[in-house]
Amino acid sequence: TTQVSGATPNNFTNPVAYVVTAANGSADTFTVTVTVASNSAKEITAFSLDGINGTIIAQNISVTMPYGTDVTALTATFTTTGASVRVGSTAQVSGDTPNNFTNPVAYVVTAADGSANTYTVTVTGSTTFFTCINDPVTSNPCGCLLQNDGSGLIWYANGTEVNSWDNWCSTTGPAANGNCSPDPKYGGKLLIAFNLANHCGFNDWHLPTAPNASKARYVDQMEGNWGALGIYAKNNGWTQGTSLSTWLITTAGTNFQLRDSNNSFAYWSSTAPLLYPDYFSAWNMYMINGRVSSERQNLNGCILLVR
Repeated sequence: TTQVSGATPNNFTNPVAYVVTAANGSADTFTVTVTVASNSAKEITAFSLDGINGTIIAQNISVTMPYGTDVTALTATFTTTGASVRVGSTAQVSGDTPNNFTNPVAYVVTAADGSANTYTVTVTGSTTFFTCINDPVTSNPCGCLLQNDGSGLIWYANGTEVNSWDNWCSTTGPAANGNCSPDPKYGGKLLIAFNLANHCGFNDWHLPTAPNASKARYVDQMEGNWGALGIYAKNNGWTQGTSLSTWLITTAGTNFQLRDSNNSFAYWSSTAPLLYPDYFSAWNMYMINGRVSSERQNLNGCILLVR
């Protein structure tokens, strides 16, 4: 029987074999075994808030939200073995029901036999804009900075390096612009050496990415790594058009080492512009106002690496 996702029923009393056939005729078999929870089951087996996973220990669930998160109306996504879940008198629908997590919230899971378990969910917020990561290579306890917005981005704190784009990235043109790859076939000698040093325990550092926009835009309106940094900054007090460098160094209270925000040098990305790629240009960001524009790669500029 040909299987149509979401449409074809099967009897799972016993294990069922799904045979997946590739276009070249080869096949893989997946065996699906279904176990029905007992009528006394009443556990929460997974829990997250707005995509941030919680830690479940016994009947206690803890979730740490990114800096500045409004916890008054967060929506939980959860998996349960119970027949129903309630907070107070309100039935909870995974991925749909919001709750105020200013104080701990009790989730009551009721089994089919009427017995119940209570899980207490406690939400805390990150108290800093960025978290320090030690860099043994330079003996700097804040050599790298984790961006506390759930993105997982880690920035190398020393953005004072001034050099040409093609030293750090590829000298072979736009074909290699996308990743600013550390692969010796495409990458620049400085980036390769940087990754071989294993700064902060990582060897996959690269220049920030930006979208293939045809016109210059402000960083907080962009996608890519620059955009993630700009949106984070704007959500935490940076005003578009003002110095992003000043915000990073002073307002955010971080350990970024950046050039003077009044300096005309820009910080390079690894992304070529959509228009005129043959001119060997790449997008960069002016820290003085968060403006993004494209410049020829042979110009000097600043380097701020990310992973």
